[in-house]
Amino acid sequence: MKTDSSGRNHTSQRELHLCHREFYYLAVFIFIFSIAFPASSSGKPCGGNEIPDFYPVDVRPRIQIIGNVITSRLLFANRGDTPVLVMEGVNGFGLRGSMAYEAQPLMDDEFEILNGDKRVKYIGPIYKRGPYTKDYFSPLQPNEAINMRWSRLDTAYDFAPGTHEYILVHCHLQYDESSGNIFRVGSRPIKFVYTRR
Repeated sequence: MKTDSSGRNHTSQRELHLCHREFYYLAVFIFIFSIAFPASSSGKPCGGNEIPDFYPVDVRPRIQIIGNVITSRLLFANRGDTPVLVMEGVNGFGLRGSMAYEAQPLMDDEFEILNGDKRVKYIGPIYKRGPYTKDYFSPLQPNEAINMRWSRLDTAYDFAPGTHEYILVHCHLQYDESSGNIFRVGSRPIKFVYTRR
C-alpha cells in the first residue's frame, strides 16, 4: 500500500492481485475440506423440524433396485463420544438383536423422497402406537454402527410413472435426555434413478 503527497493510501495492482489470489486459494480450500469432511446427518432438519447441532449420529442410506422392487438399506453410526438414544423399530434402526429386515414393508412415513421439487406421497400403512417415551429408544454407543434396515419403498410411495431422478432422506427419531424432547432427524441425502413401469 502506498501513500501519495496528500497522505491518502492507495492499493497497488500487485497487492490487489495477491489479495484476489489468496481469496481464491481460501475458497478452494473450503470446498475441498467440505468434500473430504462432510457434515454428519446431525443438525439437519427433517420435515422442517429444527433440531440441536450436537447429535453425532450419522445415517447413510443405500438404494437397491431390482426390476420394479426398490429397497433402501440404512447404516446408523455414532461418530461422537457419548451414547445417543435412537428409536428402535419403526422410525429407527430396526429391532436390536433381530435379523436384518429383508425388504419389509414400511409401517410409517419414514422417508422424504423428492421428484424435483415435489414430494412423493406416502401410500403405505401407518402403525399406531401410544405416545413415545424413553422406553422406545435404544442407546447407540460411541463408534457403534448398525446396518440392519431393509425397507421396501415401491409399495409404500407413489412413484411417478416413467423414469425419474429422486432425492431420498430417511427420518428417524432421537430422544434427548437433558430436555426430554424427541427430535426427527434426517439422514444424508442420496440421489437415485427409478423407472416405474
